[in-house]
Amino acid sequence: MAAAEAFQGGPRTQSPQFAEIQLSTFPQQTVQLVEKPGIGLASVRVRPVHLRMPSISRGFSAFLWGLFLGAFIWSGMLAVGVSGATSFIVGAVAGFGIFLYVRACGGDEPAPQRPAPPPPR
Repeated sequence: MAAAEAFQGGPRTQSPQFAEIQLSTFPQQTVQLVEKPGIGLASVRVRPVHLRMPSISRGFSAFLWGLFLGAFIWSGMLAVGVSGATSFIVGAVAGFGIFLYVRACGGDEPAPQRPAPPPPR
């Protein structure tokens, strides 16, 4: 046991050596204390926040589709024995065609906005 402690960095201590790690990227409080004049320290509920994914443009998503599917076609052609130059040209042309198709026809129309619910009383 003493040899294992010496090898692993010494004896164990009672105090923690590492800070506690927060797993949440966006920590959220559900209760926030607010001091109002005349009332003193009061507890006020804060509504939870709905975080949205970042907006990605149609052109960027079309580029990613063309890039990945073109690379998939290129690697597939290499795997079945087509020469490197031929597979690269066919993969690049197919990737560009996929980019144009997804850019022109690949987007959903945005959904109509729902009216906001009335605030709770």
